[in-house]
Amino acid sequence: MSQRRSLFLATLCLAGVPFAPPNVAAEDGPAVSKPVLAVQAIEPRQERWTSTIAASGWVAAWDEASISTEVGELRIEQILVDVGDVVKKGQVLARLSHDAVEADLRRQVAVVASAEANLEKATTDADRARRLSQNAKGTMSQKDIEDALSGEKVAKANLEAEQAILDGTRLKLRQTTIRAIDDGVVSQKSATLGAVPTAGAELFRVLRQNRIEWQAEVTAKDLTHIVKGQQARIFDQRHALCTGSVRTMAPTADRATGRVMIYVDLPMGCDLTPGSFASGAIDIDSQTVTTVPSTAVTMEGGASYVYRLTGNTVERRQVTIGRRRDGRVEVVSGLDEHARLVENGGGFLFDGAPVMVVAENETRK
Repeated sequence: MSQRRSLFLATLCLAGVPFAPPNVAAEDGPAVSKPVLAVQAIEPRQERWTSTIAASGWVAAWDEASISTEVGELRIEQILVDVGDVVKKGQVLARLSHDAVEADLRRQVAVVASAEANLEKATTDADRARRLSQNAKGTMSQKDIEDALSGEKVAKANLEAEQAILDGTRLKLRQTTIRAIDDGVVSQKSATLGAVPTAGAELFRVLRQNRIEWQAEVTAKDLTHIVKGQQARIFDQRHALCTGSVRTMAPTADRATGRVMIYVDLPMGCDLTPGSFASGAIDIDSQTVTTVPSTAVTMEGGASYVYRLTGNTVERRQVTIGRRRDGRVEVVSGLDEHARLVENGGGFLFDGAPVMVVAENETRK
């Protein structure tokens, strides 16, 4: 017995755990009466913990706008933005050469003016023919009257056609100025100064409204617990990076993996880069749980134990533990929420061991 006690006390010294030597009268004398360990007392805490579903996936743009040329065969003569620039809707991003278009515009303006003059003459001839047709003594033949009326219609149609061409030329001139179609950030630039792109060629890609999303994957089984609006958190080595909310879910699972895509809206301030991979969790519910510091729980033979203070001795209690979070452990059963427990040093205690309480570290909340 003496050797066992000496070994126990030596172990405490090596571990740096404060202790008081036992009062031993003889090798087989009375039981230990003085405390063998100075301990700090705590009480369990009631906390709101949220159940989560683990998820992982790619950070991506919420939506991207492709900005392309609407006219072809025109040289890019000016580029005003670069990748990473913040742009506003309607802002000029680039300009195409417009000299040829302006020349076409001037020519078409003249053509329209000529068509207007032709219509004016045709209208005069038609008015004269209508007056003479009402006069029984008119000098115009029926054929001349019909030709005058028909000429007016042809002149009017010609003017409308030329006016449409003029409108198209003006539109083409406006299209030589490339503008942003929404607020956002330039994510790609394909425009090259001096290039002559074809109609429809993409020049820029804009991350619309600078919004990003997390395209997280979960199992099809977990999908039943997820609804729109739930909070989702992205973290790195348990450090929270960003918090968003579930916007929508894919209607089908991937046949190859059996996983379902969840789309999570992320706030503007998230310091995450589209195209990066991220892990996190989706909060599905919240409940009040009993927790203790992880140092208060000892493991032995696959079971979990805490030491409950009863006066100046401890009582070992087996408990069932659940989740771990931020240095605390959820106690599912086996513990009175008003119990006083030993905060640490349980590995050096035994059932019925006398102890000395040196501090009350926390109270039950």
